[in-house]
Amino acid sequence: MNHIEKFGLKLLGLLLLVVFIWGLSNVASNEKAEKEEASRVAEEENTQEIQTESVEEESERNQEAPVTTPVSPAVVETTTIPTPAFTPESVITTEKTRDEKRDELIQIAESVSSLASGTGSDWENAEWSERNTLVNDVLEAWGNHGYTVTEDDIWFMSTLDVRYNDGHTAEPISYVLAMSGLANGTVD
Repeated sequence: MNHIEKFGLKLLGLLLLVVFIWGLSNVASNEKAEKEEASRVAEEENTQEIQTESVEEESERNQEAPVTTPVSPAVVETTTIPTPAFTPESVITTEKTRDEKRDELIQIAESVSSLASGTGSDWENAEWSERNTLVNDVLEAWGNHGYTVTEDDIWFMSTLDVRYNDGHTAEPISYVLAMSGLANGTVD
């Protein structure tokens, strides 16, 4: 490998590391936004519960109020008209947090192959074909579980190579795959 190729690989590694770190900072800001959204939703639910209680109380008062209907000038008939109870149909769906997605992606990856739970040392010792098979199987499994993957196996393999060449060999392969995908928006 000549000097220019080595420089190119180092530059690619640096670029991927910068993108990875940038993605991690986005994770923190997204988590803050998710917490603020959850707080706002909880406040809306509390307001809705108070409104529901007042509507239910008014509904009960209306059920007890008699309505009089004259039948003839000499006879008055009293009838109580039932009022249907107020039933709010508010179903709130929540999307998974980034941490929940990360944990699920890691679990899926580790269920595919024992190599996925290995570390950078295991990645470096594996043959290219083992690496390629692992990454392809993980990406396919993520797709089967409803995730959208927008990069190919070579992109993920390069990300792992760069991460582990920078000395982060203690991190599990599944973690680096999941965080690279989420941080760069290539897995959602």
